[in-house]
Amino acid sequence: MVFFDIAISGNYAGRIVMELFTNTTPKTAENFRCLCTGEKGATKGGFADESYVNKLKVGSLMMIKKISIPDSNTTAFAIFTTDEDYWEGTNVVFGKVVDGFKVVEEMQKIGTEIGFIK
Repeated sequence: MVFFDIAISGNYAGRIVMELFTNTTPKTAENFRCLCTGEKGATKGGFADESYVNKLKVGSLMMIKKISIPDSNTTAFAIFTTDEDYWEGTNVVFGKVVDGFKVVEEMQKIGTEIGFIK
């Protein structure tokens, strides 16, 4: 488990707690854990695709890679707020939000549809 403490407009909004799928995506989960704890910096280049066994659902954590380019994962990630079949089997799903999804929804209200902050 890892977590993010989130502030919106300088005010504490809450904590997002995430379970990492260390059994099916151990390398990706460990990379994300290290990013969350600050043990390692952000990956600049790509790293290998690990597994597409985990399915996308609301609250899933997915690594973002360059479209159609194998082994191009970075430390960019997405938290899915809707079911989305489009990405199924293209990017590694490595965890899920287990607590604090309301905080994710509050963040979504102040961002654009493609993830930019307003």
